[in-house]
Amino acid sequence: QLAGGLGGERAGCQLLGVATASTREQIKAAYRKMAGRYHPDRLEQAGPSAEKKASDRMAAINEAYRLLCSIRLDPTA
Repeated sequence: QLAGGLGGERAGCQLLGVATASTREQIKAAYRKMAGRYHPDRLEQAGPSAEKKASDRMAAINEAYRLLCSIRLDPTA
């Protein structure tokens, strides 16, 4: 699980494959790329195990995206 703060920001950036100085637009583009790759619907035919792994990965990707977007909106960050 990601946590707020600097450690969470670094983890989120690493998960999405972006630099910590990335803009919100760069984060969004990386999120969409990762969502396209790991969305559970894309792996339905791979079986329940692969679908579960993809679902867990997608949940982490979603959390990282929400965290990074909230940090980029916070003027004190």
